[in-house]
Amino acid sequence: MKNLFFQEDYLTLILTFQCNFDCNFCFVEKKEGAIDFKTASRAIDFLFSLKGNSKKIKFFGGEPLLEFTLLKELVLYSELKAKKLKKEVDFYITSNGYFLNDEVLDFFKKHKIELTLSSYNFDKINKKDIGKIVKFPRICLNLDVFPEKVGDFYSEFLSFYKLGFRKFNILPAYYVSWPKRSLDDLTDGLEKAKEEFVKNRDISFSNSGFMGEVPLFNSCYTLDPSGNIYGSNIVLFKQAKKIKDLIFLGKISEKTKINEADFSLKEVIEKVFDKKTLESTFAADRILGDFIESITGGDNLNKKQTINEGYKSFKKADIKVGYSCNNNCLFCVQGGKRSLYPDKTTEEIKKILKEARETCQGVVFTGGEPTVRPDFLELAAYAKSLGFKKIQAQSNGRMFAYEKFCKDAVTAGVNEFALALHGHIPELHNYLTNSESFYQTVAGIKNLKKLDQMVILNTVVTKSNYRHLPEIAKLLVSLGVNQFQFAFVHALGTAQDNFLSVVPKMSMVMPYVKRGLDIGEKAGIKAMTEGIPYCLMAGYEDFVAEKTIPSTNIFEFGTKVDFDKLRPSLAKMKGKNCEKCNCFASCEGPWREYPERFGWDEFKPIAG
Repeated sequence: MKNLFFQEDYLTLILTFQCNFDCNFCFVEKKEGAIDFKTASRAIDFLFSLKGNSKKIKFFGGEPLLEFTLLKELVLYSELKAKKLKKEVDFYITSNGYFLNDEVLDFFKKHKIELTLSSYNFDKINKKDIGKIVKFPRICLNLDVFPEKVGDFYSEFLSFYKLGFRKFNILPAYYVSWPKRSLDDLTDGLEKAKEEFVKNRDISFSNSGFMGEVPLFNSCYTLDPSGNIYGSNIVLFKQAKKIKDLIFLGKISEKTKINEADFSLKEVIEKVFDKKTLESTFAADRILGDFIESITGGDNLNKKQTINEGYKSFKKADIKVGYSCNNNCLFCVQGGKRSLYPDKTTEEIKKILKEARETCQGVVFTGGEPTVRPDFLELAAYAKSLGFKKIQAQSNGRMFAYEKFCKDAVTAGVNEFALALHGHIPELHNYLTNSESFYQTVAGIKNLKKLDQMVILNTVVTKSNYRHLPEIAKLLVSLGVNQFQFAFVHALGTAQDNFLSVVPKMSMVMPYVKRGLDIGEKAGIKAMTEGIPYCLMAGYEDFVAEKTIPSTNIFEFGTKVDFDKLRPSLAKMKGKNCEKCNCFASCEGPWREYPERFGWDEFKPIAG
């Protein structure tokens, strides 16, 4: 069975197993050997031979800057390859920083290489280079937290903040034992530090240990110095001998034949680590995740703080409970799934909820329409018992027209309601939803607001309703919703079938979108957009929802998919002129089906 988490556009190059330090916590097995240009370039050729126009290459080790000359050659080779094939390539590197100097930083800046820097042994970096390192525009500091040094965490953060670092990736020490006392100390220490973190700090926090199916280790093509291709960077781990055969995909040669990744990384790590170690390290990760959410994703967020688009601290689970629905929308991305796939059973969903709580602080029940399930209230109550902080029902709102159902949902634990209204009058909304649903949805909104609930409204922007977005905004303001969003139609499923009648040109939509946003802002209601690139949002960049969408794992078809990676790499795309745009790093581009049909003429790069 194909590994659905496998990132076929991503290549990790292990330049060397050697390192100039010997950190006691490092999971990499130190041994002789460095990769050669011929071997690495063949792997790069293989990466570019695969489908897709966007490629990612990460340089790893050991300490990859021990092979800086080779690294430069590989970057230049990759860029020439990308240019020849009219594809894009991004570069990443993880380093201890010891060899960073003017030459290295200038090269990184010129070739837009993203640098992740370890905080461990930072004191051994040449002091004259620290100022330049801190000012490097594409840098993130890995701030590790160890069970035996929990008490030092805050003081270490403060020292790095004073040096000038503003982007932090906070990680617990993974795959080590976290005694209960250390977990309690971690909770207490972070709680004491919380107030300090939110005082006028222009900081980007994250806890991005999860890159896919499991913490720390990802599923992608990984080349070792001997020319072996593996399906995960777990091959670096000292205990990887136990599982190498499970993730081996082939060997780079003149006639490269690489096997498909058909392993589960979750099952692989269970062969390496004992259950107690896994449970305790996940517990530490949950504590850090809850802390970061409380200071960057909650009501206490200081307006001067920023959350970097690529690093979302609050992680939620999006659970597709099934595709049954009492609407039949003309633009539904789920399309005909309801006739192809049965709804999940109660026990199946409870099992998913339990798994999701290991890594997520929030859960979204979605489908289809989750509220038509007889067990919806039971599932919400179970999610509450597991300790999910935010329990959202993503719904068309019709069931909430019944007051008792509203009260029962709140009692069960639902504390956020994401409803959908696509027209300001019954005729428009009912046409788009292909049902007599307008009055029920409006009644549902009113009932939930009477109970003082958090109500978020989503309006899918289509050919039929875009001219009425200002009127829809006025209606939502009058109903007292807490937030609303204009989401540009994603041409999948039924929307793809009805493309010509459903999908409008973005350039025609924008004046109405902005007028609707103005109405929300004037009323003091948070208003957002989704699926609309920055270049069309001039003067309205702060309304782009992608900046603050929480990190999301989607549970569907028996698998867990990291939507943060799926959305920008597969669901959306950028054109050849996008790199010239000042917002290139932040913008995800449009849903890819749009330019595939309409082209790129509407999208003009924003000058720096």
